Order: sequence, then structure tokens, then C-alpha cells
Amino acid sequence: MNKHGALSAVVTAIIIIAFLLVVLLYFLGPDAILPKVEQAADWLADNTLSGLKKDKFDKVTVETDKNVEEMYDSLVTALRAQGNGPCILDHNPLAGDFKGFKIVISPVEQGTFIRLENNKKQIAKPVTISGKKPCVVGEGNAAQNFYDNYLKDKKCGSNCQNDYSTASLEIQDSGTILVNGQKRSLNDGNLLFKAKDGNICFFSTHFGWFTLPGCSADESGLKSNCIAKIREKLPQCA
Repeated sequence: MNKHGALSAVVTAIIIIAFLLVVLLYFLGPDAILPKVEQAADWLADNTLSGLKKDKFDKVTVETDKNVEEMYDSLVTALRAQGNGPCILDHNPLAGDFKGFKIVISPVEQGTFIRLENNKKQIAKPVTISGKKPCVVGEGNAAQNFYDNYLKDKKCGSNCQNDYSTASLEIQDSGTILVNGQKRSLNDGNLLFKAKDGNICFFSTHFGWFTLPGCSADESGLKSNCIAKIREKLPQCA
């Protein structure tokens, strides 16, 4: 049964049920028959909707790769970490070959929607992480604020500026991350930042050919050699 046929069947069934309800109410009274009608309607809706879902989704098979899946699962586990920061946590190294897949991380009303997606736009293993925003230590003043808040000799003590940016993220290989469509480096030492509010953020980085030696920040993120300093200055999450 196609979608339109299923919906027509539902409408016909509703009309028949309504007619029977009028007849039964007339002979038996509302107290006796209404609970049974409610149960029947629930059963009909559940079975019809499950049929629609089966008809729509069972025909599509998404091929995945075991190594890519394991890498993705470990990253989802890290992004689900509970508690508040500031602190750092490690994620497993990203796969050297994504086998044509990409990890797409989007902000949604419930929090974060993360999924594996192949080059045919087919989605595998979608997960919603409630109450957390996808974020990055970068874009605008966020990386400089992070540096000022945690990495300077005299760290920020009060009225500290926001040190991450909420963003749509996409990872297609182990060395780069797309932040709102902008390509950034991801030489992050497999680190994630858990902010004060519990959001867990990626470290976008840049190599810094034209900057002074040492750790520094710009709009794209922290300089890649800040990672060692981050490990030194921030505690590991419990």
C-alpha cells in the first residue's frame, strides 16, 4: 500500500467508526462504549503509521564501514559527556580514511543532531544529544577569548567573555573541519573543550606561518601549538 492509499484507508475507517459509534451510543450509552472505541482508534493509528514507516524506509539500505562507524561512535560518546567545565577531554583519533562518509553536526531545537552521511546523502546512525549545542573554539572573538580566559599568565577571573561559538560543523577527514561552511584545520591533539555550561566544543586551529612563535589566536581558531599549553593549563574532565 502506498502512502496515499494508506491515508485513504484511514479516512474510510474513521467514517465507519464514527457511524458505528453513533449507533452504539444510541443503544448502549457513552459510558459503556467510549473506552473500547478509544482502544480501537489507537490500534488502528499505530498499525497504519507503522505500515507507512515500513513502506517509506525499509527499501533503503545504507552501506557503512566498520572502522568509520567505530570512530563515529566514540565521538558521539565523547560529545555526550555530562557535567560542567571548564575542562578538557580526549576523543579517539579520527579515521585516516572516511570512506566517502562525513560527520555532520547541526544545532536543532532539542540540542545537537549528529549523523554519518555518505556521498549519496544517505544518513546512518543519527543521534540527537539533548541540551547541548554543537560548538567550536573559534570564529569571531571566541578563540581570543578562550586564550584570555585560560591560557594567559594572568587568566580571566570575572566577567570572562564567551569562549566558544555555536556552529554547524562537518568533518570529512582527520585534519579539517567545516565551521558554518568555512574550512578550518583540526590539528587538535584529539582534544575537546567542555565549557562552563557543559557544552562540548571542538578546537579549530591554524598553523600560523605568519604569526609570532608560541600560542596565539585569530578568528579561525587557536594556533595549533596551543594544544600543549591547553593540556598544561586546563584540568582533565572527571
